[in-house]
Amino acid sequence: MDEVKIAAVPNIREEKLKALQDAGVTTVRSLADIGKALRERTGW
Repeated sequence: MDEVKIAAVPNIREEKLKALQDAGVTTVRSLADIGKALRERTGW
């Protein structure tokens, strides 16, 4: 299985958020959204 990177980043500047996304990190704005992001990335 590929490595899955998910980060909860509720208070981050847009430049840093874009850099994470460009690096292949799935980002969410709320900790409540981590489960949904994990399901989307892994199919779990």
